[in-house]
Amino acid sequence: MAQKWIALGLLVCSSSSYATTVSDCKPQQTTEKQFTVGKVEIIPNPIFDESDPDTLAIHRFANWAHINTRPHVIAHRLTFKEGDQVTLQDLAEAERLVRAEPYLRDARISLINGCENAETGEPVAVSVNTWDNWSLMPTISFGRKGGKNKFSVGMKEDNFLGLGIATNLRYKRDEQRTGYHFAVGAPVTWMEHATIYTELEDNDDGQRTQLTFDKPFYEESTDTALFLNYVDDRRVEEVFQNDDTRNRYLFDGHNYEVSYGFLGSLQNHTSHRWRVGVTEDTANFSLPNGEPLENSVFLPRDRDFVYPWLEYEYRQFNYQEMEDIYLINQIEDINLGWLQRLRVGIETQQPASISGLGYHLRWHASKGTEWNHSLLLFSADIKSDINVAEVDRNLVSAQLEYFQRASEGIGYYGRLTATEGSNQFADDPVALGGESGVRGYPLQYQHGKHRISASAEARFYPNINVYKLFDVGFVGFVDAGRAWSGFESQFNEYDGVLSSVGIGLRIYSNRSSHRNVVHMNFSKPLANAPSVDSWQWGLQVKQTF
Repeated sequence: MAQKWIALGLLVCSSSSYATTVSDCKPQQTTEKQFTVGKVEIIPNPIFDESDPDTLAIHRFANWAHINTRPHVIAHRLTFKEGDQVTLQDLAEAERLVRAEPYLRDARISLINGCENAETGEPVAVSVNTWDNWSLMPTISFGRKGGKNKFSVGMKEDNFLGLGIATNLRYKRDEQRTGYHFAVGAPVTWMEHATIYTELEDNDDGQRTQLTFDKPFYEESTDTALFLNYVDDRRVEEVFQNDDTRNRYLFDGHNYEVSYGFLGSLQNHTSHRWRVGVTEDTANFSLPNGEPLENSVFLPRDRDFVYPWLEYEYRQFNYQEMEDIYLINQIEDINLGWLQRLRVGIETQQPASISGLGYHLRWHASKGTEWNHSLLLFSADIKSDINVAEVDRNLVSAQLEYFQRASEGIGYYGRLTATEGSNQFADDPVALGGESGVRGYPLQYQHGKHRISASAEARFYPNINVYKLFDVGFVGFVDAGRAWSGFESQFNEYDGVLSSVGIGLRIYSNRSSHRNVVHMNFSKPLANAPSVDSWQWGLQVKQTF
């Protein structure tokens, strides 16, 4: 992927102040005492404050050209309205949810005229201040990742006419396909906190259509959720190995899903939620024109699954405001509470040769912990399809991340990721390369049943902000990993440990609705492996430092 230089010329930051008198009573206070919401005053602020003496002409032009988010759009994202009974913690949750919108840089919710009004029993006026991001992105994107070049050009708008509507139109060319992409997502006014999304692609190897309706568990106390999804996809995919295309296959499939969720209980900021649904997942694979017949040995098995399922979710809400975790000099809401989700599905279309019930099992868990002035983030996943095809498929993965701030300008980061696969789908192989944990190596360089990788980084935050357009950081890193065992590993040209060292530049567009971090890395592979350059330069856009 690539950095968006045109947009960086328009994105700016500011130090804005409240437009109305607001007391120091902040929603972060822990009192659970309820009070009645009176008048709700919504104040959308521009991208930056033009009263700042450092304001330039380009800043004023960006404010003029940008349409601020309309108050009714912000009101639709709030979890309260006039006359509701709320607590200060409810306001803190609403602030976090509004701030999560990509087209908003920040949100602050406070009580007008003092905390003491909440003690009188009278309705309390609430102030909602938001600050916009620049949301229009004419893009010319280019990049090189894992030895492969990418290019795209288009237009992306995350807040069309200030209505919270996201649109995306682009032409793209990468290592696998060339084509056009169009997508639009918008809030719906007839159902609270619901959105619709449409995506259309027309590529030289096929087409893709997606239609989605999503009413999520938006806040802690949301009673119900509804999800409808339709995806129809046809494309030619490539699998890489040893810095070369190992095989190609034609994918023709669809995924349909309908689910309904309800809140079982909520107590002490811990929820128990349930979902029931039905999924149809079909995938057919064949050799495209020109593909050698001997490559059929790598052809993925067809899948034709239809299964009702039941899902249970246990979630603890313990969000903390932090900075410099995944971004640079930006407030990030990190949940330190447990999230555990278990889904059990019963297959209805087993092959005639299989007897007994077939199961689709999905489990996810994540947890954050502050420990000894550092942050630990853990996540794990299990995907199992048992007795639904000729062979059972299991995939287990886990990741541990470590963040420590040694000083104002220096931080340390560590990551350990492990994956164990058994009869993993051949269209989603367990592979290791520059895109999956060891920088400096080609895409999907090593394959296997098992994969483990680790990274250690020294991160430098020099507090450089270039003309209020973007923040800059630097990094030095060491990566190591290996994929091994199984049928596909016998085709690896190098079966040892892959490792690399390198340095990098990070550029965070701090007023962009996309919240992208541009990565520029210079990597030195250390393994004496075939088809690997002695040095590799990489440019890509990611969502994290």
